[in-house]
Amino acid sequence: MHKQITTINWPFIGQWLLFGFFCVLSLGQLQRIEYGTFPAFYFHDLLIALLVLWSLTQRAFRQSLIHFLQRFPTLAWLSCAWVGGGLIFAFVTGSSIVYPLLTLARLCLYLLAARALFGQITSGHLSRRWLSYCLLFFFFAIFYFGVLQYVFLPDTRFLFFMGWDDHLHRLISTIFDPGFTGLLLCFGYLFTQERELFHKVQRPQLRHLFTRLFSLLFLLGVLFTYSRASYLAFSLISILLSFTYFKRKDAKRAFQYLFFLLFFICAVFLLPRPGGEGVRLERTSTITARTSSIEIALESMNSPLKAVLGQGILISPRTQTLSVYTGGLSHAQIPDNWLVMTLIGTGVIGTGLLVYWLVKLLLWSYRTTELWWIALAATLLHGMFNASLTYPFVWIVLLSWGVLTLGKKQ
Repeated sequence: MHKQITTINWPFIGQWLLFGFFCVLSLGQLQRIEYGTFPAFYFHDLLIALLVLWSLTQRAFRQSLIHFLQRFPTLAWLSCAWVGGGLIFAFVTGSSIVYPLLTLARLCLYLLAARALFGQITSGHLSRRWLSYCLLFFFFAIFYFGVLQYVFLPDTRFLFFMGWDDHLHRLISTIFDPGFTGLLLCFGYLFTQERELFHKVQRPQLRHLFTRLFSLLFLLGVLFTYSRASYLAFSLISILLSFTYFKRKDAKRAFQYLFFLLFFICAVFLLPRPGGEGVRLERTSTITARTSSIEIALESMNSPLKAVLGQGILISPRTQTLSVYTGGLSHAQIPDNWLVMTLIGTGVIGTGLLVYWLVKLLLWSYRTTELWWIALAATLLHGMFNASLTYPFVWIVLLSWGVLTLGKKQ
């Protein structure tokens, strides 16, 4: 009697592997491994590396990469060469380039993984709807863990001795930082406005209820981070959402987002102030620290050559900068402001190139995507006060969301 041969349901396995990845990702800094001044390694990095290695064994993936590189604009190659030349100059002048090389390698790894994920979705091996649910799960998990931490562990000042900022009565979730947690929750609020997110729910009233419920939860989460950068990001998201729907001649929904913004602003002034410097929105200590950090960074550009060429991307006067914040151990590596980071890293020319590519990306995404461009704009604003543009969790969310949006158009 012949044994029945069962085929492996790879799409089913792939979907649950993707869900497992976002489960790991939601653990945030709890899956962090750090050694010396090297960039932190996360367990999710290993999972991403395995995905990329597996994808590289696929002929279709390799061909798509070659095709993409062949269409790479000349100015993009020149921009990469400018960054590489700056790092070579930094190495020759005695600076360590291990940190920037590993950080850039991580970015390339994430980009390759995004391309692989895009291929799986366009080929039908992975469901767009499943990816959207995985992203929603991640945002909700960050909120859920944040609420548990805020209620049962409001005093997280002990993390100071492990290199984190000390926070009291602030929602930091598993990210261990209210600023980055706030930005991720802002993403969650924006993501719930995607029109297709709950399209499988048959009853429109129930669909609207889910949207409003998740929106309210993420809004409350942002509020209890007491992160002013996140408040600005949320305000920008609300304004751009309102602008988007005014443009679509949907005045009712446009005014609805303005109402949410008004509610948010009023709620800010009604937040409890249980104690601690962090819950005082009028605090000036962080402003002073960041201003001093920027001044120190700019002072390092003490020659016309450095002003034009920079001193190497992601290379900064780390020891001096850290003394402003904590006076000791810290996980901070670069200035909080992405514009300053780029200026001291790549000089005036490199900064001009980055601004050009960011504007081009914003304009393209504005014409091509529904809400992703708003997430990018919010990140750029938030990144003027936090190192959001180099934060791995922000990279993963933006890339996954971008894959989800572009996959819809295939």
